[in-house]
Amino acid sequence: LSGTARSVVLEVSGRTLPAAGDGLAERLRELRRIGFRIAIDDWGSEEPALGTLTPLAPAVVKLDIPLVRGLDGDRARRERVGRLTAALHDAGIEVAAEGIETVGERHAAVDLGVDLLQGFLFGRPKPVS
Repeated sequence: LSGTARSVVLEVSGRTLPAAGDGLAERLRELRRIGFRIAIDDWGSEEPALGTLTPLAPAVVKLDIPLVRGLDGDRARRERVGRLTAALHDAGIEVAAEGIETVGERHAAVDLGVDLLQGFLFGRPKPVS
């Protein structure tokens, strides 16, 4: 299993973190021990507390679509994403931007140091054949 686990990133919704309880950090620690990487999805659309991520030790945090949408045309949003990205990098966490749909959003995210990009700009979901 550990060989397979190394190629899998498990996503935990950031919206469920408050309700997940104290045992979540321990469960994620065991999954990391087996070899899985952990990503926190949908993070940052509400005022996030970086301290809530520390005990979870995710490899990746995925910025929620509302933070990314229109990033290229909104100075305040760019400043916020820049601060979040810098803080996450300081904690040793990679940053992914969800919902990239335009070239402008892609350029803005890259300029802000976002590590990974996801969205319809790169491809639409397709059925498994």
